Amino acid sequence: MSAHKEFVEHFPGYNLIYTDGFLRGSKAVSAAVLGDEAFIFRLPDKFSIFTAEMYALLVAFQQIEKSTKKHFIIFSDSKSA
Repeated sequence: MSAHKEFVEHFPGYNLIYTDGFLRGSKAVSAAVLGDEAFIFRLPDKFSIFTAEMYALLVAFQQIEKSTKKHFIIFSDSKSA
């Protein structure tokens, strides 16, 4: 069993949000996925990978704030964000 699956099993009923930011050349993109909804944003040129990761987390927090659901877990692959 994967560590991710094992971790998630300890929190039944929680809403999972996955975030990522990435660069392709000078183009930055941020994304947050909550259930079957994906929120993807093309950021201005020259934004850093750190900014893209942070923006993805901001989008995740905004979706939590708008939601009527409770109990969320955010997964990010960024140690610095």
